[in-house]
Amino acid sequence: MISVAAVLIYVLFIRKAQEKSHIAKNIYLKSLDMTYTPPSQRVSLFSYDPVSSSNDLRRNVAEQKRHMEYLAGLEFYLEYQPQVTPHNQKFVGAEALLRARNLNGEVVMPYVFLPWLEAAGMIRSLDLWVAAEVIKQDAIWQAAGVNVEIKMNVSSETLLDKQSTHLLIDKIAEAGGRVSVEILEQDFSTALDDVVSAIKKIQAFGGKVYIDDFGTGYSSLSYLNSLKVDCIKIDRSFVLALQTLEGEKVMAGIFNFAEALGLSLVIEGVETEAQLNKLPKNIPFAVQGWLYSKAIPADEIPEFAKKFTGV
Repeated sequence: MISVAAVLIYVLFIRKAQEKSHIAKNIYLKSLDMTYTPPSQRVSLFSYDPVSSSNDLRRNVAEQKRHMEYLAGLEFYLEYQPQVTPHNQKFVGAEALLRARNLNGEVVMPYVFLPWLEAAGMIRSLDLWVAAEVIKQDAIWQAAGVNVEIKMNVSSETLLDKQSTHLLIDKIAEAGGRVSVEILEQDFSTALDDVVSAIKKIQAFGGKVYIDDFGTGYSSLSYLNSLKVDCIKIDRSFVLALQTLEGEKVMAGIFNFAEALGLSLVIEGVETEAQLNKLPKNIPFAVQGWLYSKAIPADEIPEFAKKFTGV
Protein backbone atom coordinates (compact mmCIF):
# COMPACT_ATOMS: atom_id res chain seq x y z
CA MET A 1 0.00 0.00 0.00
CA ILE A 2 1.24 3.47 -0.83
CA SER A 3 1.71 5.50 2.32
CA VAL A 4 -0.10 8.81 2.55
CA ALA A 5 1.53 9.61 5.89
CA ALA A 6 3.64 12.46 4.54
CA VAL A 7 0.64 14.32 3.24
CA LEU A 8 -1.33 13.63 6.39
CA ILE A 9 1.51 15.12 8.42
CA TYR A 10 1.28 18.23 6.26
CA VAL A 11 -2.44 18.54 6.94
CA LEU A 12 -2.02 18.02 10.68
CA PHE A 13 0.79 20.58 10.75
CA ILE A 14 -1.44 23.23 9.19
CA ARG A 15 -4.26 22.45 11.60
CA LYS A 16 -1.93 22.61 14.60
CA ALA A 17 -0.59 25.96 13.42
CA GLN A 18 -4.12 27.28 13.28
CA GLU A 19 -4.85 26.24 16.84
CA LYS A 20 -1.55 27.53 18.21
CA SER A 21 -1.47 31.05 16.85
CA HIS A 22 -4.38 33.09 15.59
CA ILE A 23 -2.04 35.99 14.75
CA ALA A 24 0.38 33.81 12.78
CA LYS A 25 -2.53 32.23 10.98
CA ASN A 26 -3.90 35.57 9.83
CA ILE A 27 -0.48 36.75 8.67
CA TYR A 28 -0.18 33.55 6.64
CA LEU A 29 -3.69 34.00 5.28
CA LYS A 30 -2.95 37.57 4.31
CA SER A 31 0.06 36.46 2.28
CA LEU A 32 -2.21 34.06 0.40
CA ASP A 33 -5.43 35.98 0.04
CA MET A 34 -4.62 39.70 -0.24
CA THR A 35 -6.17 41.08 -3.37
CA TYR A 36 -5.04 44.05 -5.38
CA THR A 37 -7.39 47.05 -5.29
CA PRO A 38 -7.45 49.46 -8.27
CA PRO A 39 -6.02 52.93 -7.46
CA SER A 40 -9.39 54.61 -7.94
CA GLN A 41 -10.95 52.44 -5.24
CA ARG A 42 -8.23 52.02 -2.67
CA VAL A 43 -7.14 53.61 0.58
CA SER A 44 -4.12 51.32 0.87
CA LEU A 45 -2.47 49.06 -1.66
CA PHE A 46 -4.11 45.85 -0.48
CA SER A 47 -7.43 44.83 1.03
CA TYR A 48 -7.92 41.74 3.18
CA ASP A 49 -10.95 39.96 4.63
CA PRO A 50 -9.77 37.80 7.58
CA VAL A 51 -13.13 36.07 8.07
CA SER A 52 -13.43 35.02 4.44
CA SER A 53 -9.80 33.93 4.31
CA SER A 54 -10.09 31.89 7.49
CA ASN A 55 -13.15 30.11 6.13
CA ASP A 56 -11.36 29.40 2.86
CA LEU A 57 -8.40 27.84 4.65
CA ARG A 58 -10.68 25.70 6.81
CA ARG A 59 -12.45 24.46 3.69
CA ASN A 60 -9.14 23.70 1.99
CA VAL A 61 -7.85 21.77 4.99
CA ALA A 62 -11.12 19.84 5.26
CA GLU A 63 -10.98 18.97 1.58
CA GLN A 64 -7.35 17.85 1.84
CA LYS A 65 -8.21 15.73 4.87
CA ARG A 66 -11.05 14.13 2.92
CA HIS A 67 -8.66 13.26 0.09
CA MET A 68 -6.20 11.68 2.49
CA GLU A 69 -8.84 9.65 4.31
CA TYR A 70 -10.15 8.32 1.00
CA LEU A 71 -6.69 7.39 -0.29
CA ALA A 72 -5.69 5.79 3.02
CA GLY A 73 -8.51 3.30 2.46
CA LEU A 74 -7.12 2.10 -0.88
CA GLU A 75 -4.58 -0.61 -1.60
CA PHE A 76 -2.66 0.01 -4.82
CA TYR A 77 -1.17 -2.78 -6.91
CA LEU A 78 -0.04 -3.46 -10.47
CA GLU A 79 -1.29 -5.73 -13.21
CA TYR A 80 0.48 -6.32 -16.50
CA GLN A 81 -1.01 -6.46 -20.00
CA PRO A 82 1.14 -8.49 -22.40
CA GLN A 83 2.28 -7.31 -25.82
CA VAL A 84 2.77 -9.82 -28.64
CA THR A 85 4.27 -9.49 -32.12
CA PRO A 86 1.75 -11.24 -34.41
CA HIS A 87 4.17 -11.96 -37.28
CA ASN A 88 6.14 -14.40 -35.13
CA GLN A 89 3.80 -14.94 -32.14
CA LYS A 90 6.38 -13.74 -29.63
CA PHE A 91 5.74 -12.24 -26.20
CA VAL A 92 7.87 -9.09 -26.24
CA GLY A 93 6.65 -6.82 -23.47
CA ALA A 94 4.06 -5.83 -20.91
CA GLU A 95 2.56 -2.57 -19.73
CA ALA A 96 2.33 -2.04 -15.97
CA LEU A 97 -1.18 -0.83 -15.14
CA LEU A 98 -2.11 0.69 -11.79
CA ARG A 99 -5.03 -0.85 -9.94
CA ALA A 100 -6.65 -0.24 -6.52
CA ARG A 101 -8.95 -2.00 -4.06
CA ASN A 102 -10.99 -0.42 -1.28
CA LEU A 103 -11.35 -1.76 2.27
CA ASN A 104 -14.12 -4.11 1.10
CA GLY A 105 -11.85 -5.68 -1.49
CA GLU A 106 -13.73 -4.05 -4.36
CA VAL A 107 -11.75 -2.88 -7.39
CA VAL A 108 -11.69 0.91 -7.82
CA MET A 109 -11.23 2.13 -11.38
CA PRO A 110 -8.33 4.49 -12.24
CA TYR A 111 -10.68 7.22 -13.45
CA VAL A 112 -12.04 7.28 -9.88
CA PHE A 113 -8.85 7.32 -7.82
CA LEU A 114 -6.46 9.22 -10.11
CA PRO A 115 -8.21 12.60 -9.63
CA TRP A 116 -7.91 12.09 -5.85
CA LEU A 117 -4.18 11.42 -6.18
CA GLU A 118 -3.76 14.50 -8.34
CA ALA A 119 -5.71 16.66 -5.88
CA ALA A 120 -3.52 15.36 -3.05
CA GLY A 121 -0.32 16.17 -4.96
CA MET A 122 0.83 12.56 -4.94
CA ILE A 123 1.38 11.86 -8.66
CA ARG A 124 5.18 12.09 -8.50
CA SER A 125 5.29 9.80 -5.46
CA LEU A 126 3.00 7.40 -7.28
CA ASP A 127 5.23 7.31 -10.37
CA LEU A 128 8.30 6.54 -8.27
CA TRP A 129 6.44 3.83 -6.36
CA VAL A 130 5.39 2.21 -9.64
CA ALA A 131 8.99 2.38 -10.89
CA ALA A 132 10.26 0.64 -7.76
CA GLU A 133 7.61 -2.10 -8.06
CA VAL A 134 8.37 -2.61 -11.75
CA ILE A 135 12.09 -3.01 -11.04
CA LYS A 136 11.32 -5.63 -8.38
CA GLN A 137 9.04 -7.47 -10.79
CA ASP A 138 11.64 -7.40 -13.54
CA ALA A 139 14.10 -9.18 -11.25
CA ILE A 140 11.48 -11.82 -10.36
CA TRP A 141 10.65 -12.47 -14.01
CA GLN A 142 14.33 -12.63 -14.94
CA ALA A 143 14.82 -15.33 -12.32
CA ALA A 144 11.87 -17.21 -13.85
CA GLY A 145 13.36 -16.99 -17.34
CA VAL A 146 11.02 -14.27 -18.61
CA ASN A 147 13.02 -11.60 -20.42
CA VAL A 148 10.64 -8.93 -21.74
CA GLU A 149 10.49 -5.16 -21.74
CA ILE A 150 8.21 -3.60 -19.11
CA LYS A 151 6.58 -0.28 -19.87
CA MET A 152 5.41 2.07 -17.15
CA ASN A 153 3.39 5.27 -17.44
CA VAL A 154 5.11 8.45 -16.27
CA SER A 155 3.42 11.82 -15.83
CA SER A 156 4.76 15.12 -17.11
CA GLU A 157 4.74 16.29 -13.49
CA THR A 158 7.48 13.75 -12.77
CA LEU A 159 9.43 14.50 -15.94
CA LEU A 160 9.43 18.23 -15.23
CA ASP A 161 10.76 17.78 -11.69
CA LYS A 162 14.53 17.30 -11.73
CA GLN A 163 14.74 15.37 -8.47
CA SER A 164 11.93 13.01 -9.48
CA THR A 165 13.49 12.47 -12.91
CA HIS A 166 16.83 11.67 -11.28
CA LEU A 167 15.23 9.09 -8.98
CA LEU A 168 13.31 7.60 -11.90
CA ILE A 169 16.45 7.26 -14.01
CA ASP A 170 18.25 5.54 -11.12
CA LYS A 171 15.52 2.89 -11.17
CA ILE A 172 15.55 2.51 -14.95
CA ALA A 173 19.33 2.07 -14.93
CA GLU A 174 18.97 -0.90 -12.55
CA ALA A 175 17.00 -2.83 -15.18
CA GLY A 176 19.63 -2.58 -17.90
CA GLY A 177 17.28 -1.54 -20.68
CA ARG A 178 14.35 -3.80 -19.78
CA VAL A 179 12.20 -1.00 -18.32
CA SER A 180 10.85 1.82 -20.48
CA VAL A 181 8.43 4.69 -20.01
CA GLU A 182 5.21 5.78 -21.68
CA ILE A 183 4.22 9.43 -21.77
CA LEU A 184 0.93 10.89 -22.93
CA GLU A 185 0.86 13.03 -26.03
CA GLN A 186 -0.83 15.97 -24.29
CA ASP A 187 2.07 16.18 -21.83
CA PHE A 188 4.19 17.76 -24.57
CA SER A 189 2.05 20.88 -24.85
CA THR A 190 4.05 22.79 -22.20
CA ALA A 191 7.73 22.92 -21.27
CA LEU A 192 8.71 20.90 -24.34
CA ASP A 193 12.45 21.55 -23.84
CA ASP A 194 12.32 20.10 -20.32
CA VAL A 195 10.44 17.02 -21.53
CA VAL A 196 12.99 16.51 -24.33
CA SER A 197 15.82 16.79 -21.79
CA ALA A 198 14.20 14.15 -19.56
CA ILE A 199 13.66 11.83 -22.54
CA LYS A 200 17.33 12.05 -23.53
CA LYS A 201 18.43 11.19 -19.99
CA ILE A 202 16.12 8.18 -19.84
CA GLN A 203 17.42 6.92 -23.18
CA ALA A 204 21.03 7.47 -22.11
CA PHE A 205 20.50 4.97 -19.29
CA GLY A 206 18.96 2.29 -21.51
CA GLY A 207 15.26 3.06 -21.28
CA LYS A 208 13.05 3.52 -24.32
CA VAL A 209 10.38 6.19 -24.55
CA TYR A 210 6.91 5.52 -25.93
CA ILE A 211 4.20 8.01 -26.85
CA ASP A 212 0.98 6.61 -25.41
CA ASP A 213 -2.41 7.03 -27.12
CA PHE A 214 -0.78 8.52 -30.21
CA GLY A 215 -3.20 10.46 -32.39
CA THR A 216 -5.50 11.63 -29.62
CA GLY A 217 -3.59 14.79 -28.65
CA TYR A 218 -2.81 18.03 -30.45
CA SER A 219 -0.20 18.62 -33.16
CA SER A 220 0.99 15.02 -32.95
CA LEU A 221 3.36 15.20 -35.91
CA SER A 222 4.97 18.50 -34.96
CA TYR A 223 6.32 17.12 -31.69
CA LEU A 224 7.92 13.95 -33.01
CA ASN A 225 10.85 15.65 -34.71
CA SER A 226 11.86 17.27 -31.40
CA LEU A 227 11.11 14.40 -29.05
CA LYS A 228 13.20 11.63 -30.67
CA VAL A 229 11.08 8.92 -29.07
CA ASP A 230 11.52 5.21 -29.81
CA CYS A 231 7.96 4.03 -30.34
CA ILE A 232 4.38 5.21 -30.75
CA LYS A 233 1.37 3.39 -29.33
CA ILE A 234 -1.66 3.70 -31.58
CA ASP A 235 -4.86 4.44 -29.69
CA ARG A 236 -7.66 1.86 -29.89
CA SER A 237 -9.96 4.39 -31.55
CA PHE A 238 -7.96 3.86 -34.76
CA VAL A 239 -8.48 0.10 -34.43
CA LEU A 240 -12.23 0.56 -34.07
CA ALA A 241 -12.18 2.71 -37.21
CA LEU A 242 -10.74 -0.17 -39.27
CA GLN A 243 -14.28 -1.24 -40.13
CA THR A 244 -14.36 1.63 -42.64
CA LEU A 245 -12.24 2.19 -45.74
CA GLU A 246 -11.23 5.62 -44.44
CA GLY A 247 -10.10 4.04 -41.18
CA GLU A 248 -7.93 1.54 -43.05
CA LYS A 249 -6.33 4.35 -45.05
CA VAL A 250 -5.56 6.34 -41.90
CA MET A 251 -3.95 3.31 -40.25
CA ALA A 252 -1.89 2.62 -43.39
CA GLY A 253 -0.74 6.24 -43.34
CA ILE A 254 0.37 5.93 -39.71
CA PHE A 255 2.33 2.77 -40.53
CA ASN A 256 4.08 4.48 -43.46
CA PHE A 257 4.83 7.48 -41.28
CA ALA A 258 6.33 5.31 -38.52
CA GLU A 259 8.39 3.38 -41.05
CA ALA A 260 9.79 6.59 -42.54
CA LEU A 261 10.86 7.86 -39.11
CA GLY A 262 12.18 4.51 -37.89
CA LEU A 263 9.66 4.28 -35.05
CA SER A 264 8.43 1.03 -33.55
CA LEU A 265 4.68 0.49 -33.29
CA VAL A 266 2.39 -0.94 -30.63
CA ILE A 267 -1.29 -1.22 -31.56
CA GLU A 268 -3.63 -0.95 -28.58
CA GLY A 269 -7.12 -2.36 -28.20
CA VAL A 270 -7.00 -5.20 -30.74
CA GLU A 271 -9.73 -7.61 -29.66
CA THR A 272 -10.49 -9.77 -32.71
CA GLU A 273 -8.71 -11.63 -35.51
CA ALA A 274 -10.69 -9.54 -37.98
CA GLN A 275 -9.16 -6.34 -36.58
CA LEU A 276 -5.69 -7.89 -36.61
CA ASN A 277 -6.05 -8.98 -40.24
CA LYS A 278 -6.91 -5.43 -41.32
CA LEU A 279 -3.66 -4.01 -39.96
CA PRO A 280 -0.94 -3.24 -42.55
CA LYS A 281 1.88 -5.74 -42.92
CA ASN A 282 4.65 -3.52 -44.30
CA ILE A 283 6.51 -3.29 -40.95
CA PRO A 284 6.53 -5.47 -37.81
CA PHE A 285 4.43 -4.28 -34.89
CA ALA A 286 3.31 -5.43 -31.46
CA VAL A 287 -0.28 -5.79 -30.31
CA GLN A 288 -1.66 -5.05 -26.87
CA GLY A 289 -5.27 -6.08 -26.46
CA TRP A 290 -7.76 -8.71 -25.41
CA LEU A 291 -7.07 -10.76 -28.55
CA TYR A 292 -4.03 -12.01 -26.68
CA SER A 293 -4.71 -11.14 -23.05
CA LYS A 294 -6.32 -8.72 -20.65
CA ALA A 295 -4.18 -7.23 -17.88
CA ILE A 296 -3.19 -10.05 -15.52
CA PRO A 297 -1.40 -10.42 -12.16
CA ALA A 298 2.38 -10.52 -12.32
CA ASP A 299 2.59 -14.13 -11.17
CA GLU A 300 0.57 -15.27 -14.22
CA ILE A 301 3.04 -13.79 -16.71
CA PRO A 302 5.52 -16.73 -16.72
CA GLU A 303 2.72 -19.11 -17.74
CA PHE A 304 1.56 -16.70 -20.43
CA ALA A 305 5.13 -16.46 -21.75
CA LYS A 306 5.19 -20.21 -22.43
CA LYS A 307 2.42 -19.80 -25.03
CA PHE A 308 4.23 -17.15 -27.06
CA THR A 309 7.87 -18.06 -27.43
CA GLY A 310 8.20 -16.93 -31.05
CA VAL A 311 9.18 -18.82 -34.17
